Amino acid sequence: MKKIHVDTSMGIHMQNGIVHIILGSDDLSQKFYKENDINEGNTKATSIISMPILGFIETLNIFQNFAKEPHIKMILDSYADVGVLKKDK
Repeated sequence: MKKIHVDTSMGIHMQNGIVHIILGSDDLSQKFYKENDINEGNTKATSIISMPILGFIETLNIFQNFAKEPHIKMILDSYADVGVLKKDK
């Protein structure tokens, strides 16, 4: 198994029944070594996960079950309380 680290997902699209999830990471050289004093990292696409739609549906089910775990739900609710995530209706 290959382990990769990313900071965020940047996009998702589907073409011909294959889902592509684009993952990205901060370019720390831009964040800390820029000539000017603006400390903004530029997120760059670093990896793409490609899977058939059935695998993607299974992945969504895994995420859904993960989000229902009490300690994860508490974390997600706190992000919803501060406006980072939308609250369930």
